[in-house]
Amino acid sequence: MTERIYENGIYRAPGARLSDLAAEKRLPIGNDNFRALMHESVFVDKSLLVGDVLGRGTAVSLYCRPRRFGKSLNLSMLQAFLEIENPSDPAWENPEPLFRGLGIWEVDGGRWRAHMAAYPVVRLSLNNAKDVSWTMVVQTLRQTMAAEYARHGYLAESPALSPDERARFRRIAGADPTNGELKGSLLLLTQLLQRHHGTAAVVLIDEYDAPVMAAATNGYY
Repeated sequence: MTERIYENGIYRAPGARLSDLAAEKRLPIGNDNFRALMHESVFVDKSLLVGDVLGRGTAVSLYCRPRRFGKSLNLSMLQAFLEIENPSDPAWENPEPLFRGLGIWEVDGGRWRAHMAAYPVVRLSLNNAKDVSWTMVVQTLRQTMAAEYARHGYLAESPALSPDERARFRRIAGADPTNGELKGSLLLLTQLLQRHHGTAAVVLIDEYDAPVMAAATNGYY
């Protein structure tokens, strides 16, 4: 007889795990926010993806899957596992209670726990950059970058940054960068995060192809 165990919100069976911390048996329909999902719904354990990504040792990984295949949820899970404490983001929370009992917590003797909450994370979604003109796309990108800069707002007062860097940070966070600053804004943010935290940043980009497809559709590619 196959042994099934339920303990501390985790259902275990050979080869599979389910998390239901809320004990509501509620399906996560339309919810791709990992932190919220773990508090509210059932989660089919896909956490070993974290070890796959970290263990690959490549600088860049690209995942191409059909729509509604869980890509956004997986990126949200990676962010929740990897992101170092962010005092400017009210949504940040200690990942240990979310991942304890999932596969990634125990696999390989727990070796991946050393990477938990260990890196600054830049998380961008380009899903909204599907405008009918390039001018509108650029404005959407300004707003997207401004929101992510604001999510790391503590950098505006970081003593590890120069006064000029703090000023550039504030301009981009206020959606008022020069065109040159906007072009280099992603690289700049990773550099500032690395200087502040002393460790390289992780960059997670969702829907990267949305503006490309919109450009092809609307004739400004």
